[in-house]
Amino acid sequence: MSRRRWPSSAGTSAGESGTASGGFGPRPDRPREWGGLGGPDRKGCADPDPQDQPKRNERYSYGWCNGPAGDAQTFRLLHAVLGDPAWSALADRCWRTVTRSGLPERLRPGFWDNSGRCCGTTGVLAFACDRQVEHGGGLDFARVLVADLGARATVGATGARWSNVEHRAAPSILEPATGWAMGNAGIIRELLRFIRTATGRAPSDAVTWPDHPPAGPC
Repeated sequence: MSRRRWPSSAGTSAGESGTASGGFGPRPDRPREWGGLGGPDRKGCADPDPQDQPKRNERYSYGWCNGPAGDAQTFRLLHAVLGDPAWSALADRCWRTVTRSGLPERLRPGFWDNSGRCCGTTGVLAFACDRQVEHGGGLDFARVLVADLGARATVGATGARWSNVEHRAAPSILEPATGWAMGNAGIIRELLRFIRTATGRAPSDAVTWPDHPPAGPC
């Protein structure tokens, strides 16, 4: 029987960050062990080596599922539970990384072809709204993300929808999805939260997700 390495990334959906969020993580009492991520200046925080297909995928990801936009949710939770400021510092590094990565621009084929909550712009928007509520300074970047979502939306008589792109497939424009991870449900939820945050109304959701700690002023 073959042995399977798990988790094989640091990401939220399939790696150490996700298991830590669920209380099963590898030594959440050692935040500095996460500090090796993020490049030579050690001021960022990006997840290296995507699981399963390193030759197919870029080394670094930036979204919720396998990137700092999702890791930050775990770091926020660990800071709230343990009170160690090192976890908050790691969330700061995640913010630095996503805001300097070049997203949401399509810089090259495969870089930022997704609008969804899991792998795309909406997951980063959730992080930007959290940042605004907890520290301030997140609204400008959030507006950039919202403008991108607006530009990529297909709007017609039947409503609005988003199509993600798979540049290695033909046709490359994927069918619109309706679900939380890749479709309208996740995108609309976060757009509504952005509106509340940007207009000074209650930024919290009526129902919070287990992977997304509620935001409040720090």
